[in-house]
Amino acid sequence: MLNRLVEWTVRFNQRSFIKITRQTLMLLFPIAYVGTLAVMLKKAFFATDSFFFNVADLGDIMPDWLWTGITGLTGGLAKITFGMFGVMAAYAAARYTAKLYHQDAPMAGMTGFATMLLLAFRYTRTSNPNMISFDWNLLSVRSVLFALIVGYGVGQVYRWLGKGGEPSDQTIETLEEMQQRALNAIRPLFFSLAVGAALGALFNWLTLSSWLDLAYTWLENFGQGNQSLWVALPLIAVSLLMSWLGIGGPTINTVAQGLTGAAAANLNYAFQHGSSWNVPYKCLTSTLYSSFANFGGDGVMLALVIALIIVGRQPEIQRLARWNLLPTLFNSGYGLMTGLPVILNPVFLLPYLLLPLANLLLGALATLMHLIPATPYPLPMGTPGPLAAFIGSNGDWEALLFSLVLLIFDVWVYIPFVRLALGAELKTQQIEAVA
Repeated sequence: MLNRLVEWTVRFNQRSFIKITRQTLMLLFPIAYVGTLAVMLKKAFFATDSFFFNVADLGDIMPDWLWTGITGLTGGLAKITFGMFGVMAAYAAARYTAKLYHQDAPMAGMTGFATMLLLAFRYTRTSNPNMISFDWNLLSVRSVLFALIVGYGVGQVYRWLGKGGEPSDQTIETLEEMQQRALNAIRPLFFSLAVGAALGALFNWLTLSSWLDLAYTWLENFGQGNQSLWVALPLIAVSLLMSWLGIGGPTINTVAQGLTGAAAANLNYAFQHGSSWNVPYKCLTSTLYSSFANFGGDGVMLALVIALIIVGRQPEIQRLARWNLLPTLFNSGYGLMTGLPVILNPVFLLPYLLLPLANLLLGALATLMHLIPATPYPLPMGTPGPLAAFIGSNGDWEALLFSLVLLIFDVWVYIPFVRLALGAELKTQQIEAVA
């Protein structure tokens, strides 16, 4: 059975679009990792209402100029890396696709870059004629799947309309060779830009990207709000599926749940009685999700990192896991999403979708059975996932022990999937080496 699954995974990985996706995401892992660290530092360490900032009492020991510089630097890094991630993905996907079919990869990459900008260009009038308006959601990490499709499409255009072949491997090309390459790129370049401009105009007219962004945000917020657990579960599943597909981008659950309605009633009860064991609303989706379903961000990435450390034998897998251990501890796992990769990887689809839902249900069951108290207290930004229930229950040790048991369960579930993924990766590399 395992061998059949490995063979199916290898065949899936050999499909051209999946192969390009994997190469692109792995190439962009350093960019994603820098962005992940920047987001983690800004929100989990140096935000004034963050966990680490208050535990370490940084407000008293850090001068204002240093705090301002660090928050400005980390914010800028996050905006550059994640804000332009889609453009870089389109460039890399177009380049790899053209190279796969022995076409002009550098020209294809630049064409993918320009096409992505045309698709995101917005025809809005500004007071300054030198300013250009873009739909930054299309250019950012929130639209990785869209960028991959654009880059792959541009590479296919070069496959069918290009006629120059791959550039030579020599260090310096002659002037004639460079001119020939430029002339050969005219047809695929014009065709790609024309299609990009037409689709960009359509997006402007339909405001399609805005609707998609609103839909994703609504799913994410509604699925983690104060709704009934049974209503929220399918919406959380859809949100997780979109994240696995590369739609929506990285999330870092650093903010406390909203103190309105049922959540406020629970908090008031806990303050009045000095205990959260008998709050009126024990199974709020918002508190359950932040306490038990967010170990390392979407898909319980912290458990996957630990499983990689336990099972992975390859040095590069160990390095990848160790580098991502700290960010995932603070619920920022997008570096691992791209570096492994997890996005569009069928091996990790089931645990990515089901483990957060299972943790949510187990947490609700344990709360209803009075094995652990509810967790109505607000969480500081950047609270480590395994400590969320402990802090949300105002320091209850049963909640902490239950969280650690859940994390061990998640690691145990991930281990066979990690073995399958690593076995399929090894066989894929062997096939490519022979080819």
